[in-house]
Amino acid sequence: MDNLENELLNLGKENVEMPKSVRTKVDLSYHIIRNSEKRKSHKKWVAVAAILVTSLTVATAMTPQAQASIKHFMENFGVKAVTTAADNGYIQKTSSSVKSGKNIDMSLNSIVLDSNSLVLDFKVKYKNDEYNKKYYDIGLLPNIEVTDNNNTIIYSDSKPYSKDRAFAGGDIATKLQSDGIHFIMSLGSTNISVPDLSQLKINISSISAVDSNDNSAKRLFDEKVNWSFETTVDKKFKQNTDIMYKLKDDSAPIEIVSAKLTPTGFTISYKDKQNKNSNAEDIGSSFLTANNKMYPVTSSSDKDGIITADFNNISSFDKCGDITFNLQYFSQDGIKKIVLVK
Repeated sequence: MDNLENELLNLGKENVEMPKSVRTKVDLSYHIIRNSEKRKSHKKWVAVAAILVTSLTVATAMTPQAQASIKHFMENFGVKAVTTAADNGYIQKTSSSVKSGKNIDMSLNSIVLDSNSLVLDFKVKYKNDEYNKKYYDIGLLPNIEVTDNNNTIIYSDSKPYSKDRAFAGGDIATKLQSDGIHFIMSLGSTNISVPDLSQLKINISSISAVDSNDNSAKRLFDEKVNWSFETTVDKKFKQNTDIMYKLKDDSAPIEIVSAKLTPTGFTISYKDKQNKNSNAEDIGSSFLTANNKMYPVTSSSDKDGIITADFNNISSFDKCGDITFNLQYFSQDGIKKIVLVK
């Protein structure tokens, strides 16, 4: 994290022209890093990422220098891989009709799908124009259920959790693009196989909005709707895009369960040979190095002695060769450098 940390510290000290709301968020990020203990590094970066998400959404109001600074940091917090995939044509534009409610209009703009993620990109427009102006301060909360061509639920906000679902929760973002405001959901795949999808149906039963600048998360509106978006899945998403990796040296301190690079990210599941009782909470930091770049972890979890780390900022379109998995535990000095090869 040292390079990123130094760059953000420099950004906090630079006299870069940007909106007051963004400067406040950057200053807060600067304060978190400057005053955090090393043992809380993973929590520190989660906090910084959450703050900078809202900074990026108002980037169009900044100078090019400020835009580049904020974009650089966001690319290291989990949004770059999907952008890279889309820039390389790995995206499907849809032609859904606009659904209109009392408070908001919504349409499905595009999707991205691989064994790592399902990304749903909605275009939205609020009926209250003040909300359109301050979209970056509004948290949008749709109640969504996604089914496949067999009407099997593959993701749901409302139904009780099921381990058989193909996708679980992930990241959300609201961005201003050239054609308007976009609400993007990136759903992470579970450990089961992603189904061979030929049709997607997205049902939204209700939608709410909160003021994210209000300490009590003031509700702006709650609306029941009955919207359905359907799309045929592009054939390119049915091709196997996974690039599998393995250990270069079998004497490495971990045992690989699975390591794959896809258009929307890199996921590694492993067991620690030396610390068989270790879990995700024991890890001080982990990051990848490839192509002379560093990619910080975006999420980690553990189950039954298997630790899984996701890196949603590196894409198979980055044309990586060998990848080094860098791992450091709170209880140990030094970083374990584990080389992975195809």
